[in-house]
Order: sequence, then structure tokens, then C-alpha cells
Amino acid sequence: NTGIGINTGEAAALTACTTRSNGNDNIHVGSNATVTKCTAISSSGGHGIYSFGFAVISQCTANFNNQHGINAVQRCRVEACTASGNSQSGIHITVVGAAERNVCDSNAFCGILADAGGMVDILNNICSENGGNNAGAGIRVNGGGGYRIEGNNLVLNFRGIDVLSGGNVIVRN
Repeated sequence: NTGIGINTGEAAALTACTTRSNGNDNIHVGSNATVTKCTAISSSGGHGIYSFGFAVISQCTANFNNQHGINAVQRCRVEACTASGNSQSGIHITVVGAAERNVCDSNAFCGILADAGGMVDILNNICSENGGNNAGAGIRVNGGGGYRIEGNNLVLNFRGIDVLSGGNVIVRN
């Protein structure tokens, strides 16, 4: 498709869907959505999975996309997903959310990028080999405080954890 592969409105539930090589986002869901066991590979002009507001993205794969593998905007939860080889970050998550038990490797910028408001729990993730070209990090937080970064395994990234705002808890990484 030259545009979005799967595009839904609010309160959608996607399970076991596969999208590949779309011109925009592979999967684009509205607020209050649940995306489970989906695969989004090789978008040429967008994100693998894009969700706006109050979504749960679980057990998904988002690899080799032109932007973020998973872009979870505003009060989302991303859990048990794999995001590898994306042109920006593996997972981008914004204000008041959680990224837990994900594997993010070989992304051009960050494994997990949390910005635009803070209050995100980043727990028990594996981030390796992110931030090529001397930029990025395994985990980067910015824009607000209240981040909790705990129990993550960070190996061979340009930076392990890069914290650009104050008022956070960082333990046992």
C-alpha cells in the first residue's frame, strides 16, 4: 500500500495482524486501542505501530521501519514487544505510560526514547546495540521528570542510559 497498512479509529482491537512494506505507518490505531501479537515490518515512510492515547501494545514485533518501531503517544503501555533495526528509535513513548519487558536492538537512535511529559515506567527491558553514528542510547529520557528506570539490561549502546531531565528514579540497571 502507498499509505497506511491498517488504520483504525478509537477502541479498536487488533490481534495477530501482519503488515509489511507500506508507504506510511504499517499499523495506525486511535485512542483506547489494544494491539496484540501483531507484526509491522519495513514501512518505507512511517512507524511500524503508531498509537495515540490510552493504548496497550503487547507481544508485537516492529522491525526495519523508516521511523520508530512503536510510537506510543500519551498514556500507553508497551509490553513484551520486539523492536529492531528501525531508522529512529525502537520504542518512542510519551507522557504517563510504561515500557516493560521489551527487546530493542540495533535501532539507529534509541532503544527506548521517552519524552514529552515524563511519568513513564521503563522496567525490565533489554536494549542492545542502539544509537549508531555516535548518537542515541539504550534508554533516553527527556522532557519532564518522574521517570522510573529499573531492572533494564543495556549492552553495546552508544550510551546506556541518557537522562536529560531531573526528578527520576534509576535503580538496578
